[in-house]
Amino acid sequence: MPSSLPDLRHGTLLLAALLLCLQPVLAAKVEPRIDKETQLEIEGVNVQHNLNAGTLRARGVTITQGSTMTIRAAVANGRGLKEGYGNSSWDLSGGIHIEFNNVVLDADSATVEFADQRIATIRAQGKPSRFSHQQKDSDKREGRATDISYDARTGNLRLAGGTWLSDGRHEIQTNVLLYNLNDGVISNDRKSGDSSPTRIIIPGKTPTIPTPRTPDRETAQ
Repeated sequence: MPSSLPDLRHGTLLLAALLLCLQPVLAAKVEPRIDKETQLEIEGVNVQHNLNAGTLRARGVTITQGSTMTIRAAVANGRGLKEGYGNSSWDLSGGIHIEFNNVVLDADSATVEFADQRIATIRAQGKPSRFSHQQKDSDKREGRATDISYDARTGNLRLAGGTWLSDGRHEIQTNVLLYNLNDGVISNDRKSGDSSPTRIIIPGKTPTIPTPRTPDRETAQ
């Protein structure tokens, strides 16, 4: 039967224990400069940790490591924790905010899978879910869709359902789209079987309004 732990803010020893057991999960930051020596910061309340079942539940959770990895959710449920946190699954709900690998992702609910202490996949749902990605030496990419998925093996973000994506200059509207975080390539998902058209909007040049001419004093009436 799960054992209930009191508010982490009122239990220093319990917080230390939780930091110790969660450290492998937090090392799942994609950024290679993050390692086990990087300081971890965790805030959460109403923690329930079932050691026999390998599950953990917490509310008001914010997990950070370094300056670029953040996972925030109203409720977090972890599974597959019997053998540690390196290969686990987390169901998140309520005010999801995830930052990793120069990506910011906001959604209503999400599932995050870890493999070998690294983020392997993310699937986020929302009305809509939104993301932004700042590539080096390029404009920020922004997008939204009902369903946004990430696969670390390919580096692809898959946007499905009312998809909209912009690179700051052009807009793309379609149903299903792939955006690669590694090279910035945007393409249709051929495996989805979706045949809906893709619409690319290229803004026209904004007309220049001439500055009003000052009337000639000699001819002015």
